[in-house]
Amino acid sequence: LPALSIQYRDYSQWMAGRLEQDALRTDRDYWKRKLAGPLPVLNLPADYTRPATLGFAGAVERFQLPHTGRLNLPQFCAEQRVSPFMVLLAGVFGLLHRYSGDEDIIVGTPVSNRERMDLEGQIGLYLNTLALRVRVDRGTTLSELLDRVRAAVLEAQEHQGYPFDSLIQELRVKRSTDRNPLFDVMVVM
Repeated sequence: LPALSIQYRDYSQWMAGRLEQDALRTDRDYWKRKLAGPLPVLNLPADYTRPATLGFAGAVERFQLPHTGRLNLPQFCAEQRVSPFMVLLAGVFGLLHRYSGDEDIIVGTPVSNRERMDLEGQIGLYLNTLALRVRVDRGTTLSELLDRVRAAVLEAQEHQGYPFDSLIQELRVKRSTDRNPLFDVMVVM
């Protein structure tokens, strides 16, 4: 393989310099506007009391929709002008709204954070986290929810350069040992 033109350390120095020089101001300002005001806390009903310290135990549930329940996803996505990921997110937002009754919901998702072409062939984890904030009212239709999710995803991806840890510090999020700082649900596809 040809030698890499950029190493991960070069990238981390470049990012640190961009933060110092305030080159990510537009991204930072977007996130501060998007996450302004009181941040929602997802209150899902549980069959046990939330522990005082956040744990990481979990489970995986696998299921397959019966053939009659499947939709032609590519056709549906094209008609709605969304990606399969956006359909999945809309389903998650709808489900969280149904279970919690909350209307202002934040869900996290990772992003590759390789906006520059010269980073595409690099070795290393250039991951960042996006906090997608979507409003789901009682009367929200599927089409409206898909529109909101599409807008949230596209806007967030435009501003993915601002590091999540810097955002948490900038927002001065009140930390708690029993919750993650901005969201309790993360969707990875």
